[in-house]
Amino acid sequence: MGLSPVHGKALFQNAYRHLNSMPWLGPIPTSRGMEEAFAGWETTLPHFQVPLHSLDDHSLKFGVTLHDGLVVESVLMPEKTRLTLCVSTQAGCRQACAFCHTGRMGFTRNLSAAEIVGQVVEANRWIRDNPDWVAQTGLPAEQSVSNLVFMGMGEPLDNLEALQPALEILLDPMGWGFAPRKVTVSTAGHLDGLRALLSWNLGVSVALSLHAVDPALRRKIMPIELRYPVVEVLAFLRQQMTEKKLKTFLVQYTVMAGVNDTEESAHQLVQLLAPFSPKVNLIPFNPFSGSAFRAPTHERLFSFKGILQKASLATSIRFSKGKDIHAACGQLHR
Repeated sequence: MGLSPVHGKALFQNAYRHLNSMPWLGPIPTSRGMEEAFAGWETTLPHFQVPLHSLDDHSLKFGVTLHDGLVVESVLMPEKTRLTLCVSTQAGCRQACAFCHTGRMGFTRNLSAAEIVGQVVEANRWIRDNPDWVAQTGLPAEQSVSNLVFMGMGEPLDNLEALQPALEILLDPMGWGFAPRKVTVSTAGHLDGLRALLSWNLGVSVALSLHAVDPALRRKIMPIELRYPVVEVLAFLRQQMTEKKLKTFLVQYTVMAGVNDTEESAHQLVQLLAPFSPKVNLIPFNPFSGSAFRAPTHERLFSFKGILQKASLATSIRFSKGKDIHAACGQLHR
């Protein structure tokens, strides 16, 4: 548009730091005539519907209405010292993981960078306008979203065209200024996407949704195994760690009764991950309508964890937030 860098910086900060939907109007001053220069520009953000409130942990699930009427979901999760937003990158998902409600709904379309970043903007606006909710969580009154997890609807690495500019805006010091370590991109094992993501050198955290070690079982519950065998994905991650391009990564393992919760499965997982020493999050399966899977027993879950810890794998059990409003891992669906 021929604007000076000073005015570009002001517009950027007004839009993101100050949540102004008409950034040419301030609060950081811009040049005269800026409003006329932006006449006709579309500034409508994805619309956050009235959220569902979890009575268990104060989490919120928002229906996010997009410009064409499609609705995706975004989840705001308060914790002791941080506020995490779970972001969606697609309407539906191509990966069709058997244990995921989103995967069972099929794929409609990718979200744009504006629709991805817009979820963060709208979440922070909602927080600003609802101080009573912030007070209930025990977080400081001035709290905003501090952590981002790209673990909502869709496979983020299936949407690289929008993911890259979205991450650049979210990490930019003049924009949101998120610390890379506080932004996690999750993948079911999209190897080509991982190559692209790590080539961007953004420093964000990587989470691998593993869920099964045996290739036959993984192909059955995660069709992506047919295209990108997890052993090849792990070999690539190991190479990146050797070359100091990746410090470590997180492994997510949804534990399902009678499917992948046996002692044998735990020992197989130890053998597979021993060369990497990643952190492992065990996630008890979160039920949804029509699913034949079940959560493991408390005893089986902690026995599984014990085997991993005995092998010196840093392991935690992640009891998903928002289960009572169907906002937990694998439950998002529209």
